[in-house]
Amino acid sequence: MKAIKFKKSNSEIAKGQDQYITLHAEIRNNEEGEVISCYQPTFWERVKIMFGENIYLTQLTFGDKLQPQRLDVGYSEKTFSFWEWTEDGGKKDERIVKESNLTFDEKILLDKHNIDYE
Repeated sequence: MKAIKFKKSNSEIAKGQDQYITLHAEIRNNEEGEVISCYQPTFWERVKIMFGENIYLTQLTFGDKLQPQRLDVGYSEKTFSFWEWTEDGGKKDERIVKESNLTFDEKILLDKHNIDYE
């Protein structure tokens, strides 16, 4: 699978660093600090996926805490927040998704897992 440049990319991460491949990304200026990158599977990877092979994500943390991850099929304008925070920084017990254009299927899935959405 190859990281590729895409229409909304606005940053080149690790550009000019020989030990890394340049990662084209869209860095969103939002509370979640989202960084979106795009990957293009090879022909044979697409065939494997079509026949049921799973997709695995490897993240190098170098001993730091793992950050939340999300995989999407196609570009997503969506921003998901799964916890609502109190004013003093504490986490409320309820999960919430802030989204204005959820699809019907996504709403059914969120309802199934008792996740509220606005």
